[in-house]
Amino acid sequence: MNLVFFILIVFIVFNAGVDCRRRRMVIDDVIRQKRAMLFREDMIVKHDNPI
Repeated sequence: MNLVFFILIVFIVFNAGVDCRRRRMVIDDVIRQKRAMLFREDMIVKHDNPI
């Protein structure tokens, strides 16, 4: 039981170390996409009713 628990913890820690960089890249991508979408919506709104 303890061995399984230990292996699970090691696996989680190792995955966290590997995923941390990947997750940061994914989060950066999502933020970039959201910003681009917001910017596009802004441009569309300004184009539809230019004030």
